[in-house]
Amino acid sequence: MSGILGQLFDRGTIAGLERAVQFTVRRHESLLSNVANADTPGYRRTDLDQGEFRRLLARSYAADAAGRRDAFEGVRGDRAELVSGSRGPFRFSSLGRGPLRHDGNDVSVEREMALLSENAGKYSAYSALLRKGLRQMRAAITGRPEEA
Repeated sequence: MSGILGQLFDRGTIAGLERAVQFTVRRHESLLSNVANADTPGYRRTDLDQGEFRRLLARSYAADAAGRRDAFEGVRGDRAELVSGSRGPFRFSSLGRGPLRHDGNDVSVEREMALLSENAGKYSAYSALLRKGLRQMRAAITGRPEEA
């Protein structure tokens, strides 16, 4: 997007929240895959690097404030782009591998379920903040007070 719409939606808080929602969705997929493969011999758990995502998001905000190119530029929201190649925060990795069982699998269903619960909470919070921001933007554009 370019122009005023690009400034509203591609930068700042709205864009950051959208990226955070996308990240939690992709992470949920990874964690669910781990649970689904908990009994698959030789399966090694995968996860998305939350620390790298936070660093990239911070660099994006800093670049935005300085008027430079966004660190997320070129990273689209579709699954193939987000989880393949060297796209930093959206790349599946083998972070936090647990101890191997006799069958070569390192998935702990209890740990994955706890991570799923934590991730779902983050998704809910980010989604609520994004909806609130968009409602406020709509209220500012239309000149009508924000609806609850």
